Amino acid sequence: MITANAGDLSNWMKEKASTLRGFKELLVTEIAMPGTHDALTYRLGKEKRADGKTGIAVKTPILGSAITKVAKAQGDNIIGQFANGSRYFDLRIAKTKNGFEGVHTLYNGPIEKSFRDFKDFLKKHPGEIVLMDINSIKSKHINEFMHLIKDIFGSMIYPRTKDRIKVTYQSLVSSGQRVIFFVNTLKKTKQI
Repeated sequence: MITANAGDLSNWMKEKASTLRGFKELLVTEIAMPGTHDALTYRLGKEKRADGKTGIAVKTPILGSAITKVAKAQGDNIIGQFANGSRYFDLRIAKTKNGFEGVHTLYNGPIEKSFRDFKDFLKKHPGEIVLMDINSIKSKHINEFMHLIKDIFGSMIYPRTKDRIKVTYQSLVSSGQRVIFFVNTLKKTKQI
């Protein structure tokens, strides 16, 4: 696990758009975006379950510590990852009795607060766009998940298109549709 500290990169796209000729006209698929793998794993081993119980990482410290060391990929929360320049987030999410939670071998707590905090952070950085690649959700839970993210991000979500993503940086920023979701279920990938 590496935690970058290269200064505040919260507005790097906006800065590139104002200083690099042609950046605004680039398709999203033409922009090299730093990304984070298993972006929600920063809480592994620390999260107390919503039902008040603790997970295996807390109940059995030796085994839990070993699992956490292998499964934890990030030291910063998603806002910290964004501030360090990440614009692509790999998120493993599963439906549990506590709602939708981040998962990577261990469950690491409900995602709703993290997503709401992230939306608020994005509002403070209007020149930035993000891609969220959601994995691990079972097909039977996809509609419920889509409803949740639409409730949280609303008009910030780039709508699903037949042509996939053939949109420029500037058109996303101008429209306010700066969050692109990809949801990979066990059966197929679906852009939201």
